[in-house]
Amino acid sequence: RAFIDPPIFQRLRFIGQSTMDALFPTASHTRFAHSLGVFAIAKQMFTALEPQVVKDVKDRRFIDELRKTFLAAALLHDCAHSPFSHTGEKCVVDYCGDNVIRELLLDEVGSDDFRADFYNSIGDGSVRYAVHELASAFVACREMLPRFSRLKSTEEKDIDCEQFARMIIGLKNANTKSLKNRVWNCFVSLINGFIVDADRLDYLQRDTWATGICNASVDMERLINGL
Repeated sequence: RAFIDPPIFQRLRFIGQSTMDALFPTASHTRFAHSLGVFAIAKQMFTALEPQVVKDVKDRRFIDELRKTFLAAALLHDCAHSPFSHTGEKCVVDYCGDNVIRELLLDEVGSDDFRADFYNSIGDGSVRYAVHELASAFVACREMLPRFSRLKSTEEKDIDCEQFARMIIGLKNANTKSLKNRVWNCFVSLINGFIVDADRLDYLQRDTWATGICNASVDMERLINGL
């Protein structure tokens, strides 16, 4: 509720998942519903993967931090999405520039490793991060994660702001010598990956259902159990 109740998240009730409703009137689903769906899928993913993580990583506090960070990223991955779905992003780029949002995020995270990995990933021009992902990571780190920090007990592990931001924009840790970093990278790819991630699994099914077009059939249970 610390994440869902604030106006930042409630505004997603009024932002369409896509602009397809002009052609498919039933496609009136919102980013709010989508965000809850991604959160639900992420919970199933973590339940399936937790026994493997526990087997390799004995640190229960780390696993608690991993779970909270992963689920928060799933829920808040679209929290700063602009109106009119991706169509509205062009206005942000034209009038603000993605470099402004990028620097805001880098400063908010405040990690040298995050900054170095980010610039190395875009160095050859082959990677370009979506504006709404940069904005969502920034807004969530600045406005939403502190709400959780104020509510948690002293015994609870906090959400890792850097790894949270990495999950939303899809930036893996370049230093893979650490086992924990390799685990973090697995969960980064499950929020924002190239093949199977919670975000894609939700919108593929949700868009298909809302439009009535049978273009994708996913055996979710089998897929998640096979992770």
